Amino acid sequence: MGDKDPDFPSHKIPSSSQVVEEVKELWSMALPMTAMNFDGSRSTRGGDGVGADEPEHDVADVRLAVPSCLGICLEWWWYEIVTLMAGYLPNPTVAVAATGILIQTTSMMYTVPMALAGCVSARVGNELGAGKPYKAKLAAMVALGSAFVVGFINVTWTVILRERWAGLFTNDGLLKALVASVMPIMGLCELGNYPQTTGCGILRGTARPVIGAHINLGSFYFVGTPVAVGLAFWFKIGFGGLWFGLLSAQAACAVSILYVVLVRTDWEAEALKAEKLTGVEMGACNGGKGKTNEEDDETERLLVNGNEIC
Repeated sequence: MGDKDPDFPSHKIPSSSQVVEEVKELWSMALPMTAMNFDGSRSTRGGDGVGADEPEHDVADVRLAVPSCLGICLEWWWYEIVTLMAGYLPNPTVAVAATGILIQTTSMMYTVPMALAGCVSARVGNELGAGKPYKAKLAAMVALGSAFVVGFINVTWTVILRERWAGLFTNDGLLKALVASVMPIMGLCELGNYPQTTGCGILRGTARPVIGAHINLGSFYFVGTPVAVGLAFWFKIGFGGLWFGLLSAQAACAVSILYVVLVRTDWEAEALKAEKLTGVEMGACNGGKGKTNEEDDETERLLVNGNEIC
């Protein structure tokens, strides 16, 4: 092996220039995806990828796609349940109308973490498949950091504009007051939702979407639902109790997913697993030519760790 590249030191701490470069790459993907989510654009072309016509690839894709889809559905179904529960509150007409405004607002904010999740999933998967676990880890950490930053921005604007936001949808004074009372809670929910959704993208990139689906199921239906029902109906808090239920679900979900990503993820092992899943040897994509010192260094560490694991 040649000399180690000083831009990627062996102690695995990325330089500021590497972080900045990763931020640029991530957001160059995330911003167009966010715009696409806003206007509803979708590509209709598909099925012409490598191995698209091979049944074994189809089975593997389904095993990853179904839990990925289910994890998102479990969260959105819970919002529909909140709408139904709002109909059983005192003054249900106003409660359901306020729920509609808030869900529309959170749907708008959800476009950003959804784009981040899609981008980091691709970045992490590509880097692991290329045998570069620490580049995958860097992509994951940058995405999570970005998620927290944008989440704090959402908390800020929901607090500042809470008295005015509902005026974009209605002139009803009672409805505007109800929405304003819950807007800060919704902002805090998004502070948890952003890293949670981005973390699910990281899990998809490491071929572990089942974990994200299980966490969403437990958080929303075994934490959020009891809290929402108890606060809204048993303790008579009313409409705000439903959204405190959502806040508890998002908190449980975010903590669980961050624990899996930050504590329980062995990036070298994930790269070895990616090698087995794809059936491609390390460096095969480069044909053994033109490897940089950084790639040599990281692949060497990966192979050493792989021998230790085996």
